[in-house]
Amino acid sequence: MSSWTIVTFAVTLITAGTCVHGLSVTNPTVSTSINSGAKLTVTWTTSGPSEAAQFVDLHLLSFGSTNIFVSEMNVSASLGTYELETPFYTVTGLYWVAITRRATYSVIGYAPSSNGEGFMEAGFSITRVGCTEHAQCSEDAYCDSRGYCYGCLACASAMDAVDGICPEKCGGTIQLAIGDTIPEATETATIGPVQNVVLPGGTMHSRLVTSAVSGVTYSAATSTSFPTLMTVRLDDKLHVLALLLQQDPRFAALGASVHVASAYQVAPSSISAANVTRHYEGRALTMQLSCTGASSTVCQSLNTTNDFARLCYSAGFDWIQIQAAHTVYASVSVDGCSTPIDLIFLLDASGSIENPMWGGAPGNFADKELQFAKNVSAFFDVGSLITQTRIGVVTFSSSVTVEFDLNDHFTIADIDAAIDDIPYPSGATKMSDGLRAVRQQILEQGTSAGVRPDSAGIPRVVIVVTDGVASGGFEPDAEAALLHAMGVTIFSIGVGNGVDLPQLQVMGSDPDDDHVFLIKSYFNIHNIVDTITHSTCDAAATFSCGATLDDIAVVDGEFRYFEVQQHSSDIITLDLTAVAGTVDVYMSATATHPGPFAWSQQHPGITTASVLLISPPAQGMTVYFSIMGVSSTSTFSMSVSCTNGTTSPTPVPSPAPSRTPTRAPTRAPTRNPTRAPTRTPTRAPTAKPTRAPTQRPTRTPTQ
Repeated sequence: MSSWTIVTFAVTLITAGTCVHGLSVTNPTVSTSINSGAKLTVTWTTSGPSEAAQFVDLHLLSFGSTNIFVSEMNVSASLGTYELETPFYTVTGLYWVAITRRATYSVIGYAPSSNGEGFMEAGFSITRVGCTEHAQCSEDAYCDSRGYCYGCLACASAMDAVDGICPEKCGGTIQLAIGDTIPEATETATIGPVQNVVLPGGTMHSRLVTSAVSGVTYSAATSTSFPTLMTVRLDDKLHVLALLLQQDPRFAALGASVHVASAYQVAPSSISAANVTRHYEGRALTMQLSCTGASSTVCQSLNTTNDFARLCYSAGFDWIQIQAAHTVYASVSVDGCSTPIDLIFLLDASGSIENPMWGGAPGNFADKELQFAKNVSAFFDVGSLITQTRIGVVTFSSSVTVEFDLNDHFTIADIDAAIDDIPYPSGATKMSDGLRAVRQQILEQGTSAGVRPDSAGIPRVVIVVTDGVASGGFEPDAEAALLHAMGVTIFSIGVGNGVDLPQLQVMGSDPDDDHVFLIKSYFNIHNIVDTITHSTCDAAATFSCGATLDDIAVVDGEFRYFEVQQHSSDIITLDLTAVAGTVDVYMSATATHPGPFAWSQQHPGITTASVLLISPPAQGMTVYFSIMGVSSTSTFSMSVSCTNGTTSPTPVPSPAPSRTPTRAPTRAPTRNPTRAPTRTPTRAPTAKPTRAPTQRPTRTPTQ
């Protein structure tokens, strides 16, 4: 019998050593063939009492690989047999079994073997057979839309049960009432506030599209309501919904179709924050579910409306509200982002990424994680100009690689090609090393990596994607704190069932609800693109007391967001000069993205030099302000000083402003809006990302 020493390396077995006697594994054999989800009978004999008295670990591995797929720990060798359960998500292929000594990590038995001498020279067959109903899964799991059994905790939040209903063993499906929303968070918290409105004849109005989705009907237009007029993203989701209705047997049996009652609406001449709606931006619509013949009664039931609302969410609409039986309101985030950002992806490339034991699968790194980075990148106006976004990528595993800097690629095509060329190294999870490389090699002033100077006032954003726990000694706490102190905004995304929630929360900026996300598997990572891109685009540049910005350009309706972190000042002085054109200034100590509908101080129509005084409600508070372009092209410069004194601040107007809309809305994509990421349904509805829960996951990978 051959025996090999095993060195643990992430979740990979490194084999080496010499031949010693151990267990004789008699099953599985080369003729063994089972279905995924079935139990594999592993049998063995021991060479004597000493071997029988020990405890062993059983491992299932892909044939030809030393990457652990499934393990069962601490099994008594005296049993001589064990039923090793294979996951439903096991892919079709050849596999082998290794038995190792408990804690000593040396292989003392393996199977199958064609002649009893060679190591890992043969395999047995597992055929992928997905679940089709919840009863096929264990007592604490449900069958999802991919045919995978997954833990009950994900059922209610992911809304991807194979039949659209969480089984009773998972708590059942919560019935939504009229007025309930998906997700539970407010519309503003989910997709951001209405910053401005679209007026007929303006630039933003010309960027709306006329929807003509096959199978969808639209109400007739009026002088103020245009049901076929909407943003590119909203029209895209409507296409997806129409296809999902055709594919879903529940709705196909009813002859169901969608009727759009309203989309873009012209805002009234006077409007306040209390009655502003996303209809005025063209990124919301009201839909009704229509059914043929005798099915119309069923169609109007609240149960059917519940199913329809969940299907809308699966189609990619970002926020859903049931307004009445068979009537649903849906809205989406903005089409694109023209806000310049220095954006870095920090991607986990450890061994567990492609290990299904931790929510991974072969090909996850290239097909899912790298594709996610490409999809997010497509949302931004990328280029070399000071007004454009720059993107860099860093990977971490046992080592860290800066794949490309912020100044290496200035087109989406070049960035996509560079991302496609990133190799998958596998290995450990040295999270702190990855964060340190982002800080020292890219973001600190003085590097040659292309980060813009502090004086440019450009937000710096890091998106971290990981599926596991940091390797011992490489926890993210200290390095994350240093990045936060630099004013860097960090989004942390945990994938699968092996993530460490406290580590995600340490990395993510505050508040956690906006910056920390959990996704059940890499299969679902594309669903978070809209959420991340919207949040990233709205990131504010940190502006320190004493800092100066020169010649910052904004176009009509475009916002630049800033935050001043003052500590002991009574008065903040903003010295702003409109070098060219006209800008509006909005300030707040509570609204993180102040604008025409959310401000505590406003200063409209600035065309020359102005000194604006801000009196924070309390010392140590962060003050937020935005600059909005009014002219077709405006340029401004500004400086901030923080002082103690008794200078009278500018009077604070009413906190509930009312205004007459005169300008185009917030962010205007400066490239073709069709580059915005889309989802084409070729399968059952998928899950939306869930916000990070309060409990810590119970399973952690051995890395």
